[in-house]
Amino acid sequence: MKSKFWNRIDFIVLACILILTTMGTLFIYSARFTTGRIINGTQYIKQMIWAGVGLVFMLVISFSDYRKLKRYTLWFYLTLLLILIIIRLFGKKVKGY
Repeated sequence: MKSKFWNRIDFIVLACILILTTMGTLFIYSARFTTGRIINGTQYIKQMIWAGVGLVFMLVISFSDYRKLKRYTLWFYLTLLLILIIIRLFGKKVKGY
């Protein structure tokens, strides 16, 4: 008998996320190799760490009751809007953007 935990997981979506994340990490890893030499790079390790953090965060959010957050949506929206305004006013330009 399956537990409630396994019934709540959408395995197709989880598989797609894992496949795309793995492919992205492999692309970053393969960018280390040039014609005959290996360039030291740790970007793929950072990618794996953040993919793990994102996976844990996704699982925590997917098992929480999103309806409890409904009363905070206006505050979330206003906070994020304020952050965007602050970035627009005080952010520095990088490579012309």
